[in-house]
Amino acid sequence: MITNTHSVGVVRDAVIGWQVRNRLMSQPWSLPVVAETYDGSLNDIDGFHVKAEHAFEALDGARGGRVAEGCLAAARG
Repeated sequence: MITNTHSVGVVRDAVIGWQVRNRLMSQPWSLPVVAETYDGSLNDIDGFHVKAEHAFEALDGARGGRVAEGCLAAARG
């Protein structure tokens, strides 16, 4: 997952919750990778707007293959 700097914790927790909900835990622990990107000059980074349900929605909607449209790279602005 990738999110803004102050949402790393909630997204990490949400990934573990999603794995538990979907019975995808193959061991008694999980260490999901959540990358961060500082976007404080673009957004209200201190607003804590990213919630667990946003991560669940992203995980539930994830698909393989080519991206139909849009830009996924944070560095592309």
